[in-house]
Formats: sequence, C-alpha cells, structure tokens
Amino acid sequence: MRGPRTTAIFPGRTLQSEELTTTADPHSLRAWQETPAGQAFYDALAVHVAERVRLRAGRLLSVGEGDGALASRLARLLPGVEVVGLDLSAEAVDAAAARHRADNLRFEQGSAADLARHGPFAGVVSVQAFHHFADPRAALRGMFDALAPGGALLVIDLRRDADLAAYRRRIEGYVAMDSWSKARLLRASVAAAHTLPELAAMARELAPAAGVRPLALTRAARAAYARVDAGSLAQVEADLRGLMLELRTKRPTPGRAPARDRARAARAASRAPSARAGAGTLLWSAGGALLWADPAALALTRQCRPGWRQALAADALAVASDAAGARTARRDLPLAAGGGAVRARSMPGPAAAGVAAVTVLEPARRPRLEVEPRSAALAAQHRLTARELEVLAHVAEGLGSRQIAQRLGIATPTVCTHLTSIYRKTRTSGRVELVRLALGGPRLATPVAADPAGGTASSRSSEASRRARAAACTA
Repeated sequence: MRGPRTTAIFPGRTLQSEELTTTADPHSLRAWQETPAGQAFYDALAVHVAERVRLRAGRLLSVGEGDGALASRLARLLPGVEVVGLDLSAEAVDAAAARHRADNLRFEQGSAADLARHGPFAGVVSVQAFHHFADPRAALRGMFDALAPGGALLVIDLRRDADLAAYRRRIEGYVAMDSWSKARLLRASVAAAHTLPELAAMARELAPAAGVRPLALTRAARAAYARVDAGSLAQVEADLRGLMLELRTKRPTPGRAPARDRARAARAASRAPSARAGAGTLLWSAGGALLWADPAALALTRQCRPGWRQALAADALAVASDAAGARTARRDLPLAAGGGAVRARSMPGPAAAGVAAVTVLEPARRPRLEVEPRSAALAAQHRLTARELEVLAHVAEGLGSRQIAQRLGIATPTVCTHLTSIYRKTRTSGRVELVRLALGGPRLATPVAADPAGGTASSRSSEASRRARAAACTA
C-alpha cells in the first residue's frame, strides 16, 4: 500500500503575519472547541500527550498553551502531576486562568527560548505552537534545557511537507463552510511550519536519538475521540497523519546511555574480549555511560562496595581518551562482605559499534587466609584438589554455601559437591570440625573401638559422613 504523497507545499518557511490573528479568531476557535468535533479533537490530543510523556508525578510544561484547552485536560488526566500552561501573550494567560481552574493547574507568561526560571520539568510538550516561533532552534533548545534528567520532550505541529490530499481536503472544507479566515489561517500556518527533515535535523542537534515521524494517535487517543464523534474518526486520523508530525526525545540520565546506544552496544558485545569462566563484560560510551552489562557482570558488581560504577567509568574514560588506543587500566574492586576483590580490566572498545571502552570483570579472588600455609600439607594428607582447597578456605572464613558460590563464580550445588568430597576425604562430620582442621586446631578424637551394637568407630564415622553430606549445603 502506497503512503500519502508528501512534498513541500511551500518552498521556504514564511512566518505568519500579524493580521491573520484577528480578534475574531479566538472566538471562532472557542466556538469550534465546543462542537463535538472540537471536543473529540482536544480529548484525543490530551490522551495522546499523556501516554507519550508517561508521568505520574512531577511537573509538566505545555509551551504555547493559548486558551488552556489542552492543559486543563492534561490536569484531569494526570491528577498527580502539576501542569503548567505557558504562553507569550499575557491576555491568553489571563483568559486561560479565568476559564480553567484546578488544584494541579496554573498558567504563566513566558517565552520558549527562556524557560530557566520556570524549570526543571519532568516533561515538556508543545502542541500546534512550534510554527509560531521565529527562532525555532532557540525554542527547541530552551524546551530541552528545561527538562530534568530523564524528562520527556514532545512537540506536535503542522508540517510544510504535508500530504497534498489532506491539505486540500481541509482547505475545501473551510471554504464550503464559508470560513475563509480558517482557510487563510491554515494556509499561513502550513507555510510557517517545518518539513519533517528540517525538524529532525534540529532535534538531533540536541539528542542524536530523537525521533520525528508523522502523527499517529495512540489506541487510547482514538478511543477517546470515538466516544465523542465516532463518525469522523477515520477521516481525522488520515488528516492528522498527513498534516502533522511528532517529535519525541528524552534528556539522558547522567551515567546512563540512551536506549538506542545500549541496543547497539549489546549487538557489539559478542566482539568483546574473552575471559575465563565466570567473568563478566561491561561496555561503555565515550561519555562514560554504561551501555551494556551481561548477567555475569551484574552478579559480580552486586558483590562490590558502593562506588564501583564511578571507578570503572573513570577507567573507561581514561582508556577511551588514550591516543594510541592500546592502554589498559586494571583495578581491584573490594567486596562488600568479607575480604577479597573483583579484578577489573578496562581496554579500548570497538568504536565503530559506538563502544568506547570494554571492562572485563573476573570473579572475586579469595584473600590470603590463615589456612594458606597449611594448604600444601592438607592437600598431601587428604588428597584435596585445588578447588576443594579454595572451598575449604572460604569455609574457614565463615561463608555459607551460596556466598562461596558467588565468590568462586560457580553454582551452589557444585559447592555442595565439593563440601561432600571434603567431608569424606577428611573424615569430618561438620563445619566446626572442618574449620578446626583448616586452621590447625585440635581435632575431635575418633577412637577406633568396638561398638556395643557390633560396629566400629569406622562405621560410626561413615554414618557421620553421610549426615555431613546431607547437611553440606544447609550450614
């Protein structure tokens, strides 16, 4: 199916002349807002905006609000949000404040290019006002700068590269109703608007991940329109898609990269350097934002003391700025509980994939315990493997099976298997006796004598070993 035919109806942008905004226009607009079509239109726009900004609390700014029709509806839809309607005209601000009243709604006079004294806001929206701005770049920058970190910016406006059929249909409809002023106003507004590529270029100067596309109402917005005027919904949807566009972006949160960058980094993760089993990988942007982390890395960082992210981000920035591209930064991240550290190694990443640095995390290395000098003797005496000696060292430190598994980067059942083998080889029956053995303390006596029941101490030891195996992971 072919899309609508769009081309720049007017070759260059022409700002609206003052004479088009006559004293009759506000009254005519207000009269139209009271019709079913007008109520349905603003109801649908308000629901669409509320769904796009997704706010439950904080402050929402509507720039170029005019008579307050949109802001008042947003205040009802978002009861936990403070809605601020902003307009350059003092008369419009006074009229809106007199007409619309709510506990979470207020109106202020101000310019889109100077919003510092009004912000910050969790969301900023501008609906059908952007084509009025003489300096659109300054206005867009002002709205973006007024956002709090993580805040959403939404701009909905007419487009100069509109669908010809939708444009003609609207013009002819106004002429048929003998509403020449509306026809002239629509023509002048489209001439003052921007094309989709023009608005996209301005938006990406602020946020590379900004998206600009034809306006398509959300499902809830369509339902809101249909509740008032179901008969005209299909035609209005087609006209909105052909005549209007929508810009959406967010102000990045410090230390967190945009979703598009994180997705690209995830695709590049397969090219990250390999490391030994249990290791994890982190990918960083050129600004020190964490792009991606695999599950092993997340598990390892949860064991570290607070501040690991800032430390690794500093290493990532250091290696990313190295001109030779061959520098490697190494760091030990102390564990939050007990001794030991996670070994971190940062190096330059694949720049073509948007990854400035790669950090490889290796499982925590156990601290040197008092059992260390006895390890050779214990291994020789009881034929313990190197991994069993590691498990024994952590048992002597007082760690449980799950903690040992996290330290060594292995599964908890594997720790249980090692403990069972240690109990069998050392002929111990519990962790207390095992710790005594590891630290060189006196062992409990195990006499070899006849059992009154007919067994020997050896059989009792076997029974103790079975009990120890059953309790290996409950201690």
